[in-house]
Amino acid sequence: MKPAICQLCQSDRGAASVRAGDAGGYVEFADFSRLPDGMLGHSPGFEWFCSVHLPAAKALAHLPLDEALARLQVAPADARR
Repeated sequence: MKPAICQLCQSDRGAASVRAGDAGGYVEFADFSRLPDGMLGHSPGFEWFCSVHLPAAKALAHLPLDEALARLQVAPADARR
């Protein structure tokens, strides 16, 4: 599994944020695919977002990851802090 680094702003405060009560979280997108039993790694379509970007990412969870990230990247700059 990849570390808790926001896929939008690359914030790597994942574990520290969780301890501080300002948790981000993982989102399963439309192209989420669970890894086969016994296989280690990171499932496609499953990414972590900081608490600032998590609500917007969840709102786009019905899309494939690449499309959701493209839409999030063009969001107003103040929404990407």
